[in-house]
Amino acid sequence: PECFARLQKLVDMSKTELEKNAFLNEIVKQKFEQFSNLLDRLYNIAKAELENKELTDEDYDFIMDIGDALKNIESFPGADYTTETDESAALIVDVHTDPNTKQVLEVGNDVPAVFFIIINVNGRKQIFTGGIYDYYEFLQPMDKRLTDEEWQKLSLKPDKPEWIEYFSR
Repeated sequence: PECFARLQKLVDMSKTELEKNAFLNEIVKQKFEQFSNLLDRLYNIAKAELENKELTDEDYDFIMDIGDALKNIESFPGADYTTETDESAALIVDVHTDPNTKQVLEVGNDVPAVFFIIINVNGRKQIFTGGIYDYYEFLQPMDKRLTDEEWQKLSLKPDKPEWIEYFSR
């Protein structure tokens, strides 16, 4: 619940600051409000789960439809500002540059893989499915930083960090 509460606070503070400086139009303002409401609902669901309270059918419906809700929040009608690269879930970013060794630490993910999990729902075990990203981190020469496009086209990804094996088997 703490994660959702902090995210909601960040969203609300961002909306307030953008409004204060006249950077928000009505559509974007509405998106902030939708996201804040979504985070509030997730906070309440997570809190109920930690307190071993039974979730309602509406809670389960909300969880099942969260992908559509997020897609609605992040999309803007009448405008297409994205490229094919933007549509891919595989992204790469430089998180540290070492000028002494002339290397950068790159962190990347790949398209989500399907995973299955068994969850106790009202005393019955049920199987659910979702997506999980592969995670990569590696050193790269500073003059050969990867772009998202290059990362997405890379057929052989580097090895994943050892610590990831603990929970990604």
